[in-house]
Parts: sequence; structure tokens; C-alpha cells
Amino acid sequence: MSDDGVVALWDPVGGKGGRRWLRLQVCGNQRSHLAFVHKVRALSSSQPVVARIDIALDYPVSPRWLLLDRPLAPTYERIEDKAGTVTYSAGARGGRLFVRVYDSATRHGLEPPMTRIEAEYRPSPQVTMSELASGAFPNPFKDIALYDLYAPDLDTVELLLLKAAQCTGVAALRRSLPAPDQQRLDSAIAKAKSAPRLFPPRDVYEERWTYLREEMVLHDLA
Repeated sequence: MSDDGVVALWDPVGGKGGRRWLRLQVCGNQRSHLAFVHKVRALSSSQPVVARIDIALDYPVSPRWLLLDRPLAPTYERIEDKAGTVTYSAGARGGRLFVRVYDSATRHGLEPPMTRIEAEYRPSPQVTMSELASGAFPNPFKDIALYDLYAPDLDTVELLLLKAAQCTGVAALRRSLPAPDQQRLDSAIAKAKSAPRLFPPRDVYEERWTYLREEMVLHDLA
């Protein structure tokens, strides 16, 4: 599994239209971190503002065996193209938090099976690098979950419930079920959640950004 994080910054005084974008792969080596820090320092004397935080994860499984769940998302959508490639998304594109899951082997030419989850977070109000580096900034990916439909303890009914949730979203499916089936769905989610193959996006954020915050403090950006 590979995990990348990208921070998009804009300089409110410089660059085209008052904006200048930088991108950082948080999974990069120390040299890439230091290069990013020096670029931030060179932007301007003003404090850069974090406009967007992205995390992308690749899992060596088919997207047909993963269930995306974001309980607070206003929308959930399943899209299948003519080639049969399926994309699941939660939230509005361009909104505060947008998440999607798709077949990255097909789209990016990776060795199959491979699934990518992408999460785009736009802080509102936007935060400075100091606020991000302080560690007080909340984890924007805390409510995003991926469930493993290949969990060995799932029975047939539980698997069918989770496959149905792929199409409608967990929240919408739960509302449509009678109480006994809601309990079966919750049981299935608990089993899928305990499967060891998936590394939650919230944990990636904590691990990678802890190191980056340390680099920013070290180089007087905090």
C-alpha cells in the first residue's frame, strides 16, 4: 500500500491572481520535505494560508470489495462507466470535504487489483501554516471509513447488505431497513471494520502530518 498526502497552499499577495500553488507528497523522503519547507519560506514574508489538504491511498484490493462510509456526507453516489469501472463518492466536489473511491489500476495503469481513496479537504475558514503546525488543527478525515467486504466472518446476508450499501450509502440503506435488518447491517459493519487489510485515512493524516509539523517547527514556520 502506498499513501500520499498533498498540501495546496496559496500566497495571498503573490502569484497569478494573488494565488500561487505548491504541492507536497507527504510520503516523500526527507529531501522532499525540506524542499517544500524552503519553497514555503520563499513564497513571501506573509504567512502562507492552507487552502486545501489532500490524502490519497492505494489499496491492493478491488473497489468492488470496499465500502466507503462517511456518515456526515450530504450526498453519496455510485457511478459506473461504459467499461464497467465503478467510482463511489461522498460529499460535493468543491465542497469542504469530498471523498471518492475508484479503480486506480484501470485509471492510472497500476498493477491490479488496486483501489484509490482520495479525500479533499478545504478548511473554512482557511488556516495558516502556524495553526497547522501547532497540532491543534483537527483531523479532517476522522469520519471517513473504509470497510472490507472480504472480511472472513461475514455471512451471506451480511455480505448482501454491505453490497447494497455500496450502491446507496450506509446511512440511506439503514433508514430503509426494518430494525432487525439494521442490526444485521451494524453487525456486518463491525466485522468488516475489524478486518486488518485497510489503513484508515485518519491514521495516515496523523502519521504523515506529525512529521511535516515537526519539520515546519524546526525551520521556524510554526
